[in-house]
Amino acid sequence: MSDEEILRQKMIPDVTEFARQAAKRRGVGFCIGCGVYVKDWEGLTCCPNCGSASVPAGSDNQVAVEINWHELHVLCCWAERWGHQECGGAGVVYSIVQRLRAQHPDKGPLTLAADIQQIVDEHPGTQTNIPGVEGAEPLNDE
Repeated sequence: MSDEEILRQKMIPDVTEFARQAAKRRGVGFCIGCGVYVKDWEGLTCCPNCGSASVPAGSDNQVAVEINWHELHVLCCWAERWGHQECGGAGVVYSIVQRLRAQHPDKGPLTLAADIQQIVDEHPGTQTNIPGVEGAEPLNDE
């Protein structure tokens, strides 16, 4: 086993534990829709910030995952598409992506909408028919 493999085996559990401890300091968990941490579940029937009644994420389940940014981009794009196609929107996906991007602000976009927005930003005058992207034109129903 190489030194790097030994180091990686030692580091990953420590990183995961660090993630768990950091999340616990913020609260017992957070809303997956808006990311707001709560100090206590008792008496809550919905998120105190956004009103979502979805199941919150417990801080004790925080983990560190090693993944290539391109793999993560593919997963997020698929989730984004599924959210729009089957769930009436990708709000939860965008909320999760926002938390992922905050961990690595130097990396590229993780969703198709963000990819297209980056193109629009880099090439003024570019128009698109993607809802939610600046400069988007309404879809032509013809």
